[in-house]
Amino acid sequence: MFIPGFLINAATFPGVIVHEIAHQLFCDLAKVPVKKVVYYQVFAPYGYVEHDETPDLKSSFLITVGPFIVATVLCAVLTFPLTGMLSLKDYGAMVSSWVPLTCFWLGISIGMHAFPGKEELDRFRKQIDTKGSFVPLYLLSSAVRMFFVLARFGSFFWFDAIYAGLVALIAPLILCWSFL
Repeated sequence: MFIPGFLINAATFPGVIVHEIAHQLFCDLAKVPVKKVVYYQVFAPYGYVEHDETPDLKSSFLITVGPFIVATVLCAVLTFPLTGMLSLKDYGAMVSSWVPLTCFWLGISIGMHAFPGKEELDRFRKQIDTKGSFVPLYLLSSAVRMFFVLARFGSFFWFDAIYAGLVALIAPLILCWSFL
């Protein structure tokens, strides 16, 4: 089913905002000056962080992968109230409160925006090609970039939503099964 991107981004706007906040945070951690930040706007680009060129591959890796990790962790944590209740079969508590549903929407929204955008991947590829001297980091960066490229391609087939759903389901299963 085809749904225009601006409608998906309007429904999942918290994910766009969190993604850009994470970018800004990791630019600060990598000591890369930020020129301009737009956390959210209705039409493409939905949000972006303009920053100076990264000095090395390590900084570029941090700025590209950091928001993915933040979004994945937040997706797992925020969806846990609902999926945790489902895995423990506590349906009464799930239905009686709007909090788990709101947390679930926030978690899925954030998880759907875990992957970097095209411009971010282009900058990352340029850094890998020009500053990839430390072999282990170069190999890891190349593999991560390929995963992100495939994920971006898969977003046409709703891979970003599938990824968020899998994170939402797998995290509580791991935690709940470990306590049973």
